Amino acid sequence: MKQIKFYGKRILFFFLVSIIVTLLLSILEYFKLFHPKTITILLKLIEVILFFLLGIDSGKHTKKKGYIAGIKMGGFLLIFRFIGSIIFKKISFSFFRLSYGFLLLMSSIAGAMLGINKKKE
Repeated sequence: MKQIKFYGKRILFFFLVSIIVTLLLSILEYFKLFHPKTITILLKLIEVILFFLLGIDSGKHTKKKGYIAGIKMGGFLLIFRFIGSIIFKKISFSFFRLSYGFLLLMSSIAGAMLGINKKKE
C-alpha cells in the first residue's frame, strides 16, 4: 500500500505538471509568440526534465540500487503515457517513438542514480 501511494503521488504530480505546461505552451502558441516546432521541442525537453526530476526523487527514497528505482518510476510513467496515447489519439510505432521512450527511461534511471547519491543519511 505504501508503494502504491508513493508512485501514485509521483504519477499524479507528473500529469498535473504536464497538463499545466501544455496549457501554458498552447496559450503561447495561440498568441503566436513561439513557432509550433519550438513548442514541440520545449514539450519534449520538459518531459525529459520531469522524468529526470522524478527519478531523483525516487532515488532519494530508495535504500540501494538507484537504477532499479529509476526503471520502476520511468516504467510506470511510460506505461501510463502509452495508455494515454492509446486512449486519446491514434498510436503509431516508429523508431523515433521507441528511441524517445528509451531516452525518457534513461533520464529517469540517471536521475535515480543521482538521487541515491544525494540522499541525506
